[in-house]
Amino acid sequence: MKPYLALFLLLQTSVIFAGTEVSTPSNHTGAGNQGVLKSVDGDSKTKWCGHHRNQAIQWQLKLPEEKGKIVRAYSITSANDVPSRDPKEWILEGSQNGWKWTKLDHKKEQPLFEERLQTRRFALKNEVPWKFYRFTFLASNDPTHYQFSEIALDGVSMGGVTLATSDHSLSLEDAKEIGARNSRYLKPGSKRTAKNEEAPKADLAVFADEIQPILEQACSSCHGPEKQKADFRVDTLDPNLLAGKDVSWWVEVIDVVSNDEMPPADDEIELSDEDRSKVVEWLSQELQTASLHRRAEGGHTSFRRLTRYEYNYALQDLLGLPGRDFGNDLPPEATSEDGFKNSSETLQISGRQFEQYRELGRKALQRATVKGEKPSELYWAIKPADAVEKIYLQRKDPKLSKNDQEKNKARKVNTSSPHYLDRESGEAVSNPRYNLREKSYPSVESLPV
Repeated sequence: MKPYLALFLLLQTSVIFAGTEVSTPSNHTGAGNQGVLKSVDGDSKTKWCGHHRNQAIQWQLKLPEEKGKIVRAYSITSANDVPSRDPKEWILEGSQNGWKWTKLDHKKEQPLFEERLQTRRFALKNEVPWKFYRFTFLASNDPTHYQFSEIALDGVSMGGVTLATSDHSLSLEDAKEIGARNSRYLKPGSKRTAKNEEAPKADLAVFADEIQPILEQACSSCHGPEKQKADFRVDTLDPNLLAGKDVSWWVEVIDVVSNDEMPPADDEIELSDEDRSKVVEWLSQELQTASLHRRAEGGHTSFRRLTRYEYNYALQDLLGLPGRDFGNDLPPEATSEDGFKNSSETLQISGRQFEQYRELGRKALQRATVKGEKPSELYWAIKPADAVEKIYLQRKDPKLSKNDQEKNKARKVNTSSPHYLDRESGEAVSNPRYNLREKSYPSVESLPV
């Protein structure tokens, strides 16, 4: 996964079924083939499962009916394994427009489901038809994961599921109001600080169970106890990115792993796409958690700006213009003491640099944007004399292989006048419409195919 511009993109995963859309506004897309779609496919053997990242998990349904539907009950089905991943606390809300919500139900301290694939039904005191329904799962019994087999609303059909794009119907004014309403800095009595947030915790369990074995198998041969290329050992890095001192090294690791630079292409040990995704996903989440922790403590983060080549690659990928040099005007990066050019210690950003990055991004967009009328089509014809001259030079070239010489001989090329080559027979066909003295050529429409 190459670094992308977070300021440019904000993606929300959603799926649509026969006019009904389900989405995860919290962007808990799930792991592998266990996305939010599995929570509404009607199959209790599948599940929506993934890392909750110590954040609330949101599941939202948009109904096709203009005035919505009255829902008086809902149900949740437990998944096939790991009971601790069952939901512990959640809120159900209704909305007419997707951003002003009314609380319909709030369940706290819910016990684990008694059986796997068990369905629990919950009644609602609701007589209002809502177009949007949203679950916010505030906690599960598991320190790292969440999972659901099925989530259903009484009277709402979950058939005919297909993937859908995100909804961009929200107006700018609505978006501003939503942002102001949800901002903790603009709430009355707020001290406009993040210090009052609960500090997150490092996900060391996933590292020990999944990430460490992958790194030992793929990296220890070159960066382990027996050999330390570039004086670097991955087995001694502290996996606690919140309190450890190896955060900058982990930033180097995610850079080389996400860019397919490690393990090297010529190395005997290969890192599968699945394992590479696991490492990148865990490190990305831990770096974000570390940033939240430092912000809550009032400290600095290890995040950095993109290097010149990373910014260039990101614009190429975003705009679909490979081979273009968008970052040529950026100054070169300094090299850290360890010999790296992408070290977070040397990649701070000033106001002037930010303006330069923004200006280059604007120029790149202008280069990728087509304006004005479509230009007229141009047709080009190759002059027969030029084609004959090329063949003549090839015949006289002693470096031609014997096979090529035999082919030229079989074609009976007459180099004194232009000709065309019959591809089916291999014979040269002279062009009677060409006059060497007048140097006139047939139009491209009349040329033989």
